[in-house]
Amino acid sequence: MKQKIRKITPSHPGAILRELFIKEYGLTITEVADGIGIARVNLSAIVNERSGISPELSIKLSVAFNNTPEFWMNLQKNYELWHAEKKVNRKKIKRFVVA
Repeated sequence: MKQKIRKITPSHPGAILRELFIKEYGLTITEVADGIGIARVNLSAIVNERSGISPELSIKLSVAFNNTPEFWMNLQKNYELWHAEKKVNRKKIKRFVVA
């Protein structure tokens, strides 16, 4: 089975959090960090795309912004998989099952 390689870079979940939630609702990083019970420096690292979203944080964000933890985890998963696909040389992997 041939793997489909995505060409469009998915947005970092921190960029989505920054643009569609923090800015859209007129919030500050400090307000959100305090509201969800994490350090401002940790939230800053996420919205500045230096850190990812953990499962625990996905729950906190889902409660804060009335969506689901799966929403946040899917953003993180898609971002990480896209970058992993760019690093892995598929031609060097031995196939054990031939379709």
